Formats: sequence, structure tokens, C-alpha cells
Amino acid sequence: MICCASSACGWASFMSEIHWATLLTRLQLYSLSIAGRKVVEFIRYQAELRGRTSSEADRDVFEVARTVMMAPNGHADRHLSHFFDGNGADLPVDLRLLMNEDRNVKARIELELLRRISPDGKVQNEKFATLADQSITIFQSTYENKDWKFALGTFPIDWRPLRFDGRYHYFQISGRNSYQWHEAAKRITIALHQAGQRLADAGVAKNFDMVAQPITIMVSEQNRKLVEIVAQGTNRAFKPAGSLKSY
Repeated sequence: MICCASSACGWASFMSEIHWATLLTRLQLYSLSIAGRKVVEFIRYQAELRGRTSSEADRDVFEVARTVMMAPNGHADRHLSHFFDGNGADLPVDLRLLMNEDRNVKARIELELLRRISPDGKVQNEKFATLADQSITIFQSTYENKDWKFALGTFPIDWRPLRFDGRYHYFQISGRNSYQWHEAAKRITIALHQAGQRLADAGVAKNFDMVAQPITIMVSEQNRKLVEIVAQGTNRAFKPAGSLKSY
């Protein structure tokens, strides 16, 4: 748990005093915007009554959200900690782990890659030649795993074909997106986003890029299924040889 150095010992007392409010946040912060705003305003008000600064009050808002909404030591918890302590440095994202832990994400990547393979087994480069089509969007509604949803939000997966050996298509996928707050967007968590943006503007925390390094995956031509994740990183990518055909 992250606390401001000047009041680390006071955080436990503060949490105890507003424990009833944290129970409400499970429903309110992520259901109705007016209720979510009221909860955030209540936490800030209680913090400021105890002499905490505006930035400390905003940080308390995120500690309540962390306690109620995030798995301890999970992906969202790690990303939020990096927002406070990472000094803006890139944070690695393990695509292999993401696909193993969220079957909906894996299914979407599989579906979108298969849409790009024509009946003759060729990747339709011309059809998907634009920059937008070269990215597979993982929407917030895609996730089954809420821990990954809270960690990544909407996340673009870049892809490129490597080769086809007559049985399997080999693709390289990677991704990059910013961990940042959208204070003007109409969403049920707008009060949290506004608090996050205030912290970033004050220099108390820093936005950063979430970077998924390239991995190579295999898609079966016969059953049109993603069958294996075969390599991590560009330095381990397979090289076409023998009957392997590059796209």
C-alpha cells in the first residue's frame, strides 16, 4: 500500500474511520457517476478535514479504490503503484500472460487474425494495409479478467505476418499505450480520472507507457485456431527456412 511519507501511520486510522464508505465504493465508484462523485468528494473532504493537502486527498481516493477494487499485488495494483513511483518510465506488459489469464482477449486476437487470412491461406495485406487495420483493439468490454481491465484499459495490439509453412501461420504481435487519465471524457469513473489528472499535473505522479514486447504466435490453417505462443521478443523470432514461405 502506498501512503504519503508525512502520514503513513495515519492512513490506517483514516481507513478505519471511513470503512463504511469503502463498502459503498464497490457499488458507487463504478456504477452511477453521481454516486461515484459523491464518494470521491466525501473521501477528499474527510482527508482535508485532517489537514491533508489536495494532492494527498486525491492520493487517498486512489488508495480507497485500490483497497476496494484491485486484487492485492495484481496487475492493476502494480500499474497504479508505477503511476506514483515509476517516474514516468515504461512499464513492460507480458502479452503471453495476458492471453493465458484472459480467454476473451485471446479469443479476440485469434478472431481478428483469422479475419485477415483469406481462404487460399494468404494474409490479406492489401485489405488490412491501413494503420488502423494493423491494430487489433482490446476494448474495456473485451476483458473477462477485471484485474487486466483495470490495469490496461483499452489497449491496441499491433500485428504483422511472418510466414506460412503450409500448416501454420506465424504472426508477431506487440503493443503500446499510455497509462493516463481522461478528465473530460464522459464515463462513470470521471471523478477518479479527474483526481488522477490533478496528481499528474501537480507532478505527484507521472503517466507512463505500457509496452508489450513482441511475441510470435501460431495459427492453425486447418482448424483456424491459435495453437501456440512460440517465442518472446524479436531476437527469438523464427526464420523462414526450407518450405516456409514468408509473406
